[in-house]
Amino acid sequence: MLSLANIDIVETLSWFRSKGFKVSFLVPTETSLVKSIMDATKDFREFLSSQNLHIYEDQQQGTKNKKLIETILISKNQIYKTQTSLYRPQTKDGDPRLWIYELSKHSKGGDLLAVLISENKLVVINCSNSNLNELENILINDAEILSFNTSLVSDELLTKLKDISSRGFIKSMKSGDTGIGYTIETLLGIKANSSKNPDYKGIEIKSSRSRSQKGDLFNMAPNWALSNLKSADEIIHKHGRPNPQHNNLKTIFHTIRGNKENNWGLKLEVDETFIHQVFINESTKDNDICWLLSDFVERIKTKHKETFWIDAETRGSKDNEEFHFKKVIHTGDIDTSIIPTLIETGKITLDYLLWERIDGWRKYKSKSAFDYKWKLSSKKNRNLLFKFIKEYPL
Repeated sequence: MLSLANIDIVETLSWFRSKGFKVSFLVPTETSLVKSIMDATKDFREFLSSQNLHIYEDQQQGTKNKKLIETILISKNQIYKTQTSLYRPQTKDGDPRLWIYELSKHSKGGDLLAVLISENKLVVINCSNSNLNELENILINDAEILSFNTSLVSDELLTKLKDISSRGFIKSMKSGDTGIGYTIETLLGIKANSSKNPDYKGIEIKSSRSRSQKGDLFNMAPNWALSNLKSADEIIHKHGRPNPQHNNLKTIFHTIRGNKENNWGLKLEVDETFIHQVFINESTKDNDICWLLSDFVERIKTKHKETFWIDAETRGSKDNEEFHFKKVIHTGDIDTSIIPTLIETGKITLDYLLWERIDGWRKYKSKSAFDYKWKLSSKKNRNLLFKFIKEYPL
């Protein structure tokens, strides 16, 4: 239904997330406005449930079990007090419904409605006819909108980063692509490790050169027990090709996406349970390996509960590269419901970094998670994955 919105939902969503607001969206149709009834979408139901405001699954059917919630309706930047009814009709399976009283007076079909929570009230904004920038102070100062709570450590970390930035360009402490991450972590007193946990007292740190467009998420090996191919060796045996730049060893250094197969026929597919890496060859398709979607979601929730994405300007190269750390993008509150869509549309990608063994040796161990790097295809996609995103200049 959100696809029917008459304004850009991604741009609108980005605005709310940049302010740290937790938000859900609804789009009424002309029919729903006439009948004074709207479907309570899965996202809307989960939004209410996650904030302990209402659980449709626990609600009995019938009018007598209807729940009314005090509501502030904003249209054309004007504020109206009303109510929203949440109910399950007596007919059939009692599919969840809602209605925002007086909505038909302040909305037309296709308008994008943002739903926020202020204490035990709903705040509904008609984004299609309101100026969000003019509403910002009202939402922040007056409405007490539910927002993401950053950790106390974030201020401490931000202070340290500003001190590092004030030093200007700093010589890389390690050559190569990983030099930037090693340098900032060393300056922060973080020892190099392969832990799956966040880097700094619960906050994950990701650093990148300003020119880089991608954003690393984490490394995660397949679920070998559930995969048809049982190891990196089997993947290399099936798909690897001799690489002249690496003594003709078979390698796979490729990005794999969900929106199209790459030139080696490799592609990602997602269903309700699995993320599959499939091999497409003319009319055939093989499910090579897989990840449990639930494991993937849990990993991203653990790793990126709160993250500092640090951008640095660079000069020089190789052993003489220097970094000036310039800004931080602070994110949190992952939208887990959007993860399958981000994989399907190529917004989250997978990099294979696989080598053939030589006498039992490979650059990385055969089942190392470092062979399977998950990334955001563009830094801009952080706005889609995280419900809270805020920029700090250093």
